[in-house]
Amino acid sequence: MSMNITPVDSLNNLFLVEDFYPQEIIEQINQTNFFEYKYEPIMVQGVYTRRNIKADKLLRRLESISHKSMSELSKQIGVDVSLDNCGFWLDTAGYYMDKHIDGINHVIAGMQIYITEGDKSLGTCFYNTDGSIRYQFPYKVNSGYLMINNIDQVHAMPNKLPDDSHRFSVYHWIKLK
Repeated sequence: MSMNITPVDSLNNLFLVEDFYPQEIIEQINQTNFFEYKYEPIMVQGVYTRRNIKADKLLRRLESISHKSMSELSKQIGVDVSLDNCGFWLDTAGYYMDKHIDGINHVIAGMQIYITEGDKSLGTCFYNTDGSIRYQFPYKVNSGYLMINNIDQVHAMPNKLPDDSHRFSVYHWIKLK
């Protein structure tokens, strides 16, 4: 199984990413209880519903795979990129994110890969400038999105995480070469 990256439309700055990580590491990660990990709480919408998990040896393997995957990612999207950093996010009950644009100077390009099982409606949604939905990414294991950031990349996670669920994902801060 190898990664597959598909543009969502003709703008060529937003992509569906599938099968990013090898299946064996996904299976290993999904046997891990991230609620036992040390973390830095992140305030979102006035509450601490996102945890930035402190990386251990297992999560560093994900980061290493991500670094090694950048040349294939570059080839598939036609833009030369490199990985700047990874964040390991555990979103907990009550998490949601209003429509926003990531800071252009902070996020040149970003990629979020969902790792754990969850309701498909809990993925990130991108919007057109008129407010209509551009693309709703499904929350699906080992898939996610890659965006090349600009002032029109409005996105949100509009569906609040229910009490009995969580999302675990790897966020990649990516540089354009």
